[in-house]
Amino acid sequence: MRASLNPDKARQGGGGIEAGNYAIAAAAFRVIKTDYKPTQPALVLDLEQLDKDGDPVRGADTVSDVVFSLGEKALEAFHPGTVDSADAEDVEDQGSDVNAEGNTLFVAEDGAQLNKSCGAMVLMESLLKLGVPKPILARCYAPDFVGMKFSLATKTGKEINEWLGTRLSTKPTSDGNTVTYKVATKLLNPKHFSNGAGSGATSKKASKGEDSAAADSGRPTDPEDIAKFVLGKVAAAKAGEKNKIKSKAALLGFFTNEYTKAKFDPKSLGKAQGFVKDEDWVVGAVAELGGTYDEGVTVFPEG
Repeated sequence: MRASLNPDKARQGGGGIEAGNYAIAAAAFRVIKTDYKPTQPALVLDLEQLDKDGDPVRGADTVSDVVFSLGEKALEAFHPGTVDSADAEDVEDQGSDVNAEGNTLFVAEDGAQLNKSCGAMVLMESLLKLGVPKPILARCYAPDFVGMKFSLATKTGKEINEWLGTRLSTKPTSDGNTVTYKVATKLLNPKHFSNGAGSGATSKKASKGEDSAAADSGRPTDPEDIAKFVLGKVAAAKAGEKNKIKSKAALLGFFTNEYTKAKFDPKSLGKAQGFVKDEDWVVGAVAELGGTYDEGVTVFPEG
């Protein structure tokens, strides 16, 4: 069974990054463990820093592993899961071990619902306020968010309640601290979610024309050749040790984004992604590009 990030389907129940403009470079659901909180599932984002005009900041490092918690008690009911495409029904449970990750959420407990006061759902409430379609949130597909550009801010529960009409607790924590949440306050590329989809949004009419154009221009049409071509695009965009890709899910996110930018047929995305999910294939393909792939970490050469 698959979860939903639609805030309407959640039950009632921050910090760590500076406010500013960002683009989502990678997104995944992952089981995380910290020194100060229980092991729990979370939506984890890699963010590229943007300037006030929404353009990449030259030389800025990617902000990795920005965590939006799904709740300290959520692990019994929700595990990272993997699906072959945005609307696929069959979800492969990735389990509850630390660092387990996937591109969606698997519901391990019938009838379970995410808590409205968890960090991930508060983020979704803010995206809903900014016009992100509910069907996108409802399908709970992390790659939908890859490529989204937005302004990020940290707000208190009181500020969010006044802004979004939520019912977050405004009481201080037991040690007297004020609880804050990371939220999106503006979409810098609202058309990212056009046509009822996320970064893979392409109309059927357009995709047909683009597919024909690809064939005419000599671009690859075989799924494996397309996968190698797109991986080469990722290698060019993420060259060097400082741009290393830290997980399999992050690599898949970057791959999906470059696939979309290259305007290949969305209907063939699942087949191309299948090669990237095959670890043996990735090791060989990355090596052909002069890079290394070791325990999920990918480093492409510079130049």
